[in-house]
Amino acid sequence: GVGVEISDRSGLTEKIAPFRRGPRLEETAPSFWS
Repeated sequence: GVGVEISDRSGLTEKIAPFRRGPRLEETAPSFWS
């Protein structure tokens, strides 16, 4: 999947990054979620 950050002001996507979660995958999360 993907992680998406949307601007409250414009309603447009500002950032997008891969997101993986599961028992067989190496988990990754967007750095801007930290």
